[in-house]
Amino acid sequence: MSMSIDYFAELGQDRVLSINLDSLRETFQMKAKEVHPDRGGDESDFDRLNHANSILSDPCRRIEHLYELLFASTIDSSGSLSSLATDLFGILEPIISRADAMIKKKELATIEIQRALISRESIEVQKKLIEANGIIRSRIQGIVDSFGEIDASIKIDKDSGRERMQISARDLAFLGKWEHEVMMRMRALI
Repeated sequence: MSMSIDYFAELGQDRVLSINLDSLRETFQMKAKEVHPDRGGDESDFDRLNHANSILSDPCRRIEHLYELLFASTIDSSGSLSSLATDLFGILEPIISRADAMIKKKELATIEIQRALISRESIEVQKKLIEANGIIRSRIQGIVDSFGEIDASIKIDKDSGRERMQISARDLAFLGKWEHEVMMRMRALI
């Protein structure tokens, strides 16, 4: 991301975390029609608009971009996480370990009868992975739901808002990595 480009301004949005995604989508679609290369628009303008939309549509990238705009620096990724993220390790680690063991069993099953014998266990592990992904998505949504509070905090006490943004960004990045790990294992078991 570039600190010289304000993607909020690019898409006519207020510089807040709690942007209205429906409004963002409508504005993007309207502007995209205007600059689309098939309608005589410039391809670089269209690409820039698509990039702006992808940044603002993603909560993790949105918080990082707004942080860069407000504080002219990047988020310190080495800081602490909230309990919302750290408590998840105890829930997810056994599920991931069980999935890894199941993936190995599946790889070692070379004949049809072996595959049939492990299929029920594989389905159970897949269900646990789906549940784990639901927990992760719920925690991500909890952070996104707090964006309005962070916006208000920034207006009242910029330092406090800055700290909340850092923790939320680290949590979102951490949760995104867990989500990726869960989905990789899900794909391996399907």
